[in-house]
Amino acid sequence: MEQNLIVKDKIIIRRLIYQSRNYDGFTKMITAIKLRARSILGEDYEYSVSDEIALLKPIKNKFSRDIEKTMGYWPIWEKWLSRVKGVGPYIASNMIIAYYYRLIPYCIHCGKNYHKNDNSFEFTCDHCGKKSKGNGNLNHRIERRQFDTVSKWWKFLGRSPEEDGKLPRKKKGEKLGYNPKLKAVGYQFIESINKFNEDHPYKAYMLNRKLKRQRTHPDSGKRHIYNMAGNEAFKLFASHFWHVARTLEGQPTTGPYIQAICGHTNIISPFYWEP
Repeated sequence: MEQNLIVKDKIIIRRLIYQSRNYDGFTKMITAIKLRARSILGEDYEYSVSDEIALLKPIKNKFSRDIEKTMGYWPIWEKWLSRVKGVGPYIASNMIIAYYYRLIPYCIHCGKNYHKNDNSFEFTCDHCGKKSKGNGNLNHRIERRQFDTVSKWWKFLGRSPEEDGKLPRKKKGEKLGYNPKLKAVGYQFIESINKFNEDHPYKAYMLNRKLKRQRTHPDSGKRHIYNMAGNEAFKLFASHFWHVARTLEGQPTTGPYIQAICGHTNIISPFYWEP
């Protein structure tokens, strides 16, 4: 609960959330400019927007540096994430925020939690029944999250396959069982490590899984094989995140299902990690 966090904690947590969302929003704006230019200006779009992008990149870099300074408050950044090649501010800050904290909207009238109304952006208070509409921006309190197993962490990241073997996706009329923002972070991680050479441990693992999937799924297309291998690489990284985070907090790190239940011993220890 937020009352269990000291004032300094709450200030720094909120600062990281604020900075991370600014960085995400600014990156989306740059992407939108490029897409808009390509759509309207045609083949010369890259030349046409080069000056604008040159002006915006220093601001984006400033956001990135500010996030890195704030993330220094978390041992998992200082002792591990900052060493992982390809994990920049977008991936790191969103993983830290999602793993450790949740923002709970609350009623400004009585201080109790809101719950979201179905198919609406409106919230209703669990206690007094008043609605959020007309009260301006929502107020949030911070609560600590707990993922006592790596499988729960994978599910929250949108990386636990459904009965058809595919990753979960949004279905009309059904509540999401995962965080869509974190699912996007996974794709960003895959694209990021794919730019490195084979000596990058997560890239090497992805290439290994790609070869295996080519044997187990010979009729699948190149993109499907790439997605499967990338998903396995991100799940490995996410399990390493879980293991390091739990270790740093002195919590038990019982292995994932395949290790704890099936007895497999070929578990890969976190890359770049020196306990």
